[in-house]
Amino acid sequence: MLPSSIRPGHLAEWWGRGGRVGITTLRHERAYWWATVNAPQHLRIEAKQHWLLDKFSGWADPVPELIASTPESAIHQNDIIDRRPDKHWYRRRCLLIGDAAHPTTPNLGQGGGLAIEDAACLLHLFAQALPLDRLLPTFVTLRYDRAATINRDSNRLGRTGQWSGNVACWIRDGVARQVLPLFGVNELIKHAANVGPFMVD
Repeated sequence: MLPSSIRPGHLAEWWGRGGRVGITTLRHERAYWWATVNAPQHLRIEAKQHWLLDKFSGWADPVPELIASTPESAIHQNDIIDRRPDKHWYRRRCLLIGDAAHPTTPNLGQGGGLAIEDAACLLHLFAQALPLDRLLPTFVTLRYDRAATINRDSNRLGRTGQWSGNVACWIRDGVARQVLPLFGVNELIKHAANVGPFMVD
């Protein structure tokens, strides 16, 4: 159930020192939320709800209530790892698409969309009846720059959001307060302008 202070249609994200929390509401008075904390890779937490309540105990409402109202069984833990973009997406007759070819951290919420774009690009290329030895490198040429840009932007946003130093966070938060009202919307939708022509054919 939604915390009392959250209304349907609410979308929010909170940044702190070494952690972030985000929420979006769903139908039937439900919510999807996520939390990130700087922690060693492969750390396995048994009592996840208790651990998160401790980490986010001093955060603004409704973060503590959101965590407390979620059953332990509904909280899932995953590491967020990344790698630099590369162009090794195919070998012989085998082609990778989506996260298998160009994984990206979830900070921009673009992974699923990129996979759909890959499928549209393949449809576009198959419709041209290209031989496979031309189709595969052409696919990489058409898709690499966009996927790599989103990968880098998502990584940069995630690293900035996870800063933990007092001075760094003070500067980050001050800049965000000044810049986001001016450029925030454009920054959120800028990747929409770079979709390949095969998406609108």
